[in-house]
Amino acid sequence: MQQGNNGVSDTLEKERPVFGAKYFSVKKLLDHYGLKKPLDWEEVFGNGYPVEVEIGCGLGEFLNRTAAGCLEKNFVGIEIEWKRLVKTMRKLEAARLSNARLFKLDAAVVFERLIAPRSLAMVYCLFPCPWPKKKHAKNRLFSTKFLRLVNSRLSKGGELQVVTDYQPYVEWIKEASRNTGFKTSTRLIKPRFDTKFEKKWVSAGQNEFFEIIFTKQRHINVPLKEDVELKRFAIKDFVPERFSMEDEKGAVTLIFKDIVFDARRQKAMVQVLVAEENLSQYAWINVEKGADRWRIYLSPGQSLFPTMGINRAIETVYRSAQKTMRD
Repeated sequence: MQQGNNGVSDTLEKERPVFGAKYFSVKKLLDHYGLKKPLDWEEVFGNGYPVEVEIGCGLGEFLNRTAAGCLEKNFVGIEIEWKRLVKTMRKLEAARLSNARLFKLDAAVVFERLIAPRSLAMVYCLFPCPWPKKKHAKNRLFSTKFLRLVNSRLSKGGELQVVTDYQPYVEWIKEASRNTGFKTSTRLIKPRFDTKFEKKWVSAGQNEFFEIIFTKQRHINVPLKEDVELKRFAIKDFVPERFSMEDEKGAVTLIFKDIVFDARRQKAMVQVLVAEENLSQYAWINVEKGADRWRIYLSPGQSLFPTMGINRAIETVYRSAQKTMRD
């Protein structure tokens, strides 16, 4: 897929159909693998305007309306669900907005790996999942760790706005906000965002919501997570029929998915699911015969982040391949 200078896909000049007879453009979707890291917002948007981020932009109601009303600012929406992103892209394209972009990625990964410290003016999150059950509280987004991360990416005096329908979540977030460099203020507000979830709660009879404003008072230093140099290995022999790989669980989870072997080319490709904090990636790893050795390395051309987990997968394939060697 070819990329433009600002990291936006240029391949769908002729929009293709999706979900029946409807069409959409992906011009607003940023290629997070193709962009240099950390992001240069002036390069992405073509101007030096302040940048604001909405976490979980959903169907794009708030993002579209806010970007249309503030052309002197740039906006980035983060959403992991593809169907929601499609609807948001349609809205942004229909409004012909040049100051809005989108990421299909976990918010923590965007903040950890792509956004430079002190480069954002504002962050929004409207009606995040509160994970109300006690056993699920670990899944809540606004932990102390994540709040410190957001703080590090905000410029001096920058703000984070969180709105929720669930009062116990407010208390949990306020507790988590200690030692995060923020001053917090909380108030009740009336419906004003016109989002899908706000409409849902209003139709259920809820006419007030909880707003928390986090104002940055001191900077918390959280360095950008950088790409790692990927390992390469070599072994004397390899017998694909004997290859097997045990799954691993822990801080890095590896799940063996498939192996494909081309006898003519003397090349195997092993697929591994690599799951580490906030990030899951499928990786194809080559086991390829050279002049006198079998080389083991990450198959080129894949869209993924080079992480410690990917290195762990390459090393595990290497160890597993070693066990196939003839006695």
